Amino acid sequence: MILDTFVFTNRKQTPKLCSAMAVIQHVTHTAIFSWMLVEGIHLYIKLVKVFSVKKLYITYIIIGWGLPAILVGLIAAIRPETYNMSKTYYKDVMCGSLKLPAEIMRDRCWLHDGEWLYKAPILTILLVNLAIFLVLLRVIFTKISTKYRTDNLKKTKRGLKSVAALLPLLGVTWLLGFVVQWSEVLLYLFIILNSTQGLLFCIFHSLLDDQIRESLINSIRRTRLRQMARYDRSSIASTITQLSSPGSINGMENFKQRGEIPSSKFYDTKL
Repeated sequence: MILDTFVFTNRKQTPKLCSAMAVIQHVTHTAIFSWMLVEGIHLYIKLVKVFSVKKLYITYIIIGWGLPAILVGLIAAIRPETYNMSKTYYKDVMCGSLKLPAEIMRDRCWLHDGEWLYKAPILTILLVNLAIFLVLLRVIFTKISTKYRTDNLKKTKRGLKSVAALLPLLGVTWLLGFVVQWSEVLLYLFIILNSTQGLLFCIFHSLLDDQIRESLINSIRRTRLRQMARYDRSSIASTITQLSSPGSINGMENFKQRGEIPSSKFYDTKL
């Protein structure tokens, strides 16, 4: 998008680069949602089907990157003018009783007359993820109800946490983008929900994740133990230095006479 805005501002000067940029943008934009579909399939298999998914990683890669590449390749083969930035297109417009040709302005390196070529696959993916989202919620709420039969407050908290965690993960909130023209409220809701996805990921999939919190606690404990070990070693080294100095021999004998240290043998064993 930065190149599109600041470098390819005039598509007529760099039509080939602009066409390449349109293709790359279409692939990457679609890949964002195809990977959301992969996440939906992955969660469905883990929570509903409950079997190992190790052998499906290649399939996930094919869906995540292969689906956008195949889609863009088919569009480029069947309808090449979609990405052709060198050609000027005209559209007839009515001026009173006159029909006049008007040039279609295309300042951006983007699809030509391909709004639904872009929207339709994304809408399909989001609808599939919406169906997966509802199935996952049913499974999760069933497990929560079984675990917390009498604690309604706990059930509500767990349920809301599950909804908040799944919404950004499956991209369901992006469906609002198809209906924002109906109301300004929907537009602001769409902006708020999708602009806070990163924050929601951090909260629900990092800070509130039990495994991650346990790992952080263990890491902090290991760090403290290493610091204590270094401190102990430095204290022992300091003690050895003091006891080895000539001036400390008389003081050591005095300590022995008072019984504060048993003998030098004790220090040899301890150190």
